[in-house]
Amino acid sequence: MAQIKLTNNTISIKEKVPVIIWLLILLYIGVFFILSNLMHISFYTGYDLAGAEQGIWQIAFNKEQFNTLWGANNWANRMYVFNLLIGVFYRFWPATWLLFLLQYIALGIGGILVYKFAAKHIKNSMFPLIITIAYCLYPMLHHINLFDFHPDVFAIPFLLAAIYFAMTRPVLLLLFSVLAMMCKEDVAFTVFAIGIYLIFKGKRWRGVGLIGLSIAWSIIMIGILMPIFNYGKITPYLQWFYGVYGNTPGEILAYLFMHPYLVFYKVFIEHGGSQYLFKVGIGLGFLPLLAPDVLAIMFPHFLINFLSEFAPQHRLDLHYGAYDIPVLFIASIIGYKRLYKKMSISVIGVKSFTFFPQIALLVFAIASSIWLGPFRDINKFLPSERSNALHSAINLIPSRASVSASECIIPHLAKRDVAYMFSNPFQRINWIGSPTDKDYALFLAGEEPGYDLSRGKDVEYMVIDKVPPPSYYPFTDKMKAIVKELIDTRRYRILLDNQHVLVLKQVQDEEITDI
Repeated sequence: MAQIKLTNNTISIKEKVPVIIWLLILLYIGVFFILSNLMHISFYTGYDLAGAEQGIWQIAFNKEQFNTLWGANNWANRMYVFNLLIGVFYRFWPATWLLFLLQYIALGIGGILVYKFAAKHIKNSMFPLIITIAYCLYPMLHHINLFDFHPDVFAIPFLLAAIYFAMTRPVLLLLFSVLAMMCKEDVAFTVFAIGIYLIFKGKRWRGVGLIGLSIAWSIIMIGILMPIFNYGKITPYLQWFYGVYGNTPGEILAYLFMHPYLVFYKVFIEHGGSQYLFKVGIGLGFLPLLAPDVLAIMFPHFLINFLSEFAPQHRLDLHYGAYDIPVLFIASIIGYKRLYKKMSISVIGVKSFTFFPQIALLVFAIASSIWLGPFRDINKFLPSERSNALHSAINLIPSRASVSASECIIPHLAKRDVAYMFSNPFQRINWIGSPTDKDYALFLAGEEPGYDLSRGKDVEYMVIDKVPPPSYYPFTDKMKAIVKELIDTRRYRILLDNQHVLVLKQVQDEEITDI
């Protein structure tokens, strides 16, 4: 084995790896914690962060569970049960930076688990270190890190732990499977697939138990609890995303089973599933292909994403592929183990060191991180005249005031009872529905809603980003028309107006006439 000499002692590289791993993970956590906070300060975070934080804030401080950013009860359309645990920490430190830190600690623990799994299966090799470096460089993880905050991301380390203990520790398998499913209701489909895998690997009763648990969890969460919180209706996401196949879960499943060729066309051609598989595989040197039995665990969630008519679910640079990451890395390790048994290339001074696939993996990891990663636009990490102007604007808003604000601004104003993303509620956008307003999120259905100025009487302040970044909701002509009419009818007066931001305050002393 290659050795490093320090004074009179000789220490092997293998013995140094755990220290290197801890330093690598701490660096990973620190770098992304700093970058995400810089993005937030520079107003490059958006709607997803605002909705998640308002929900956690409501849980932490026992507020009414109606999320005004989602337009629904916190439990109506997404079962983020894990938010109950996050809320415990958030009650003591109610700050956005805490959400970022918890997310990165969880993903950092995922890196430790990747290393431990690799070290368990592959001895006397540098591969565990290299696969952990690949984890820290993985472009999908980078995008997840820098795309707001999502409770479902916490499922990554829990699924890794569940698979790590699947063959040896049934109690820990159960614990981490439950924790993973607490992160979001659809994690149960990945847990179901792990159960199928265990059956094929000879752990029959363990697999059957996991399948039963995942089915029971899905029925309770999706079939019982979510409709209770959604006024007796099943989540509208089902119709928006999969309505082309049927109106009910039974109709959708029956249609898909009856039309396998359509499934193949939708997933791999129309929705780009083949390109997605290429992109998620290249950062791992396509090692997952050497373990197709493990890779099959991601199949249910892959289908959920690529059968959907909601285009963001087909993208690598968002959070929708989070549950694929644990499976891809476990498959890479098992795939390399199978390759390792067949390949041994001798190098001078190093016995049986299979250097070629390891170096190839490192090269692929670096290249894919550069090619597919989120670091091309450095402006989002830097302060600017725009960010300074927006900070001045939000400082004008009282902490308890109700507000409607642009996408990049609303994450800074979400911790309050009434917070909307402009132009909601004057225009129904990113709005799921409430007991008094049955208009659903029409932007998802491809419809073009008008605007109604009789709504929004509870909005005391409006804060509008006049020149948002290209990837965020623009300040459209329709939005400008809303603002003009609100001012012309004397419902609002201008509090601040410059080239970057417009702040309006509701006029309290004058009669407001509905339009």
